[in-house]
Amino acid sequence: MTSSVSESPGEITTVSRLFSLRSVASTGLEVSYQKIGFGQCGLVFTKPGSAHVVKIARPYFSDALWDDFLSHLRLSRLCPSTATPMNLSVSRAFTYTSIRITPHEPLRESAKASPLNNDCLARVYLGRRRQNPHAAPPTPNFSLRNFNFCLDQMLELGLPVREYAREIASCLAILHWHARMDGYDIEFVLGSDAEPSYITTHVTESLGIDVEDLEELPKHTDSEVSLRLGLQRRAVRLWVVDFNLCNRFPMKNAFILEHEKEFISQLVLAFFENDPYYPLPLMELDVDRELWSIFRQEYEKMAAEILSESETLKPLPRKFLDACVEREQRKLEEGLGHGHRDFQG
Repeated sequence: MTSSVSESPGEITTVSRLFSLRSVASTGLEVSYQKIGFGQCGLVFTKPGSAHVVKIARPYFSDALWDDFLSHLRLSRLCPSTATPMNLSVSRAFTYTSIRITPHEPLRESAKASPLNNDCLARVYLGRRRQNPHAAPPTPNFSLRNFNFCLDQMLELGLPVREYAREIASCLAILHWHARMDGYDIEFVLGSDAEPSYITTHVTESLGIDVEDLEELPKHTDSEVSLRLGLQRRAVRLWVVDFNLCNRFPMKNAFILEHEKEFISQLVLAFFENDPYYPLPLMELDVDRELWSIFRQEYEKMAAEILSESETLKPLPRKFLDACVEREQRKLEEGLGHGHRDFQG
């Protein structure tokens, strides 16, 4: 893993084209599943040309994968029609099975030649710039599968960082006020999107139950759904993934009001302990300040739409944002720097 990118014009052009939201490619290869990524609780596999992935729990992380499934399901099921300017994508959760599947583990030129780089996932770090952009070349184990895309790199490539800020803000507001989750350790990544030329059935539709009912089932309850796949056309899109560490709160407004202080504090904690996807308040450079302003405005706008019929909760999104600013100011006064993470360094 590295946070640097080669500065040669040819490679900058290649990366810029790779992350263009208009990039489209097609594939029809019939090959076996291959690993395309990994996280704390699981390994991720896909079949090239398909529009679905399979996440397999790491040893001793089956409970964490179950929590990831429930949180992912709550967001994708509760928010299917919420529109954002660039249509930030939340993949649908189709099924969960407790069957253990054993996966087969099958400087510049080597990175190009490596099949590991056929699958690209870049983390959108709007809250971080590289300290020494030209100090070092990519490391020998560089891979596009786990690529930290810092703000200065995105600006160099002319990527739409303002739109990214709007999308991420809208998604976070949806998580907080519609799905009632804190978003702890979620990721915002650039990855390919497949246009749906296939037929799918959502897991809750398949089982005939609500999300809340599924959350009450015993851990690792199997579900069966049908999935027929066809050829796909792929384009780059901003995605939100990884929900295994999210805290889910009761959906009732009365609970949030009764525990307002604790709820806001947890949202602030999750905001700063996450990787630096979010723009930060009180930054020095104009672009960074602009991104925070865009983020704040879009977050408040989406939250207001979600809470339009709840007068008692309407003030809380602004309280969360104000608390983020106050926390950042306090950490700066303590000499800890921007975006300090108390628990993750």
